Amino acid sequence: MDVRHEWPFATVFAVAVVAVALIALGNLQHGVLILGCALLLGSGLRFALSTPRAGLLAVRGRGVDVVTMGLLGLVMLILSVFPLAG
Repeated sequence: MDVRHEWPFATVFAVAVVAVALIALGNLQHGVLILGCALLLGSGLRFALSTPRAGLLAVRGRGVDVVTMGLLGLVMLILSVFPLAG
């Protein structure tokens, strides 16, 4: 595995870590918002990059990866705007 091709995954992972840290510190709404943005970023990177360049973001086919991360990101954004509890 060539480490140089893992920057897309590392970027999405770093944003997700920030989101989880915010959630752990009690800021649920902003954490969920940033987590949704991380998923949308991953979806966009997977769409834009070829499979070898996408690195660990490439799990299944490009279409499946893009749609899955995109829908999950959209759901997270909707949940951050309309919180279920609170």
